[in-house]
Amino acid sequence: MVGLKRFAQLFAATIAVLLAGSCGDDESTSPTVSQPGDVWTLRPTGTSSYLFDVAFSGSQYVIVGEKGVILTSLDGITWTTQPPVTANDLFGVHWSETQFVAVGDKGTILLSPDGVAWDKVDSAGTSVWLYGVASSGER
Repeated sequence: MVGLKRFAQLFAATIAVLLAGSCGDDESTSPTVSQPGDVWTLRPTGTSSYLFDVAFSGSQYVIVGEKGVILTSLDGITWTTQPPVTANDLFGVHWSETQFVAVGDKGTILLSPDGVAWDKVDSAGTSVWLYGVASSGER
C-alpha cells in the first residue's frame, strides 16, 4: 500500500505533467504525426509542498496541497502561490460553476470566486478530514 505522502508526491508530479502537455516529438529528425497528449513536458509549480488536487474553472487552474498551499495558473505552465488562508492540509478542490471550493483536514472549507481571494467557511464544528468535494449545477 502506498502511503499518503508518497501518493501525494506521485499525484503532484502527475498534476504538473498533465497540466502542461504538448504534442510532437522534439527529438525526432523525421516528420511525425502525433495527437495532443502524446508528449508531455514537466512544468515546475514553484513549491516543495505535497499537492493533492486540481480544478479548472475554464480560465483558472487551482491546485491545493499540504499546509494550506494554494497555487493558481491561467495557462497550466506558470504558477503563483497564493497567500496562506489556513495551515491545514487541503485535500480537495472543485469548481462549482460559480466558485472554487477547497476542503481539508480538521473540517477546513474554503470558498473563492477566482482562486485568488479565499474565505473560510464555518464547518459547523466538524473536525474530520474532508478529502473531496463535488457539486451538481447549483448545489
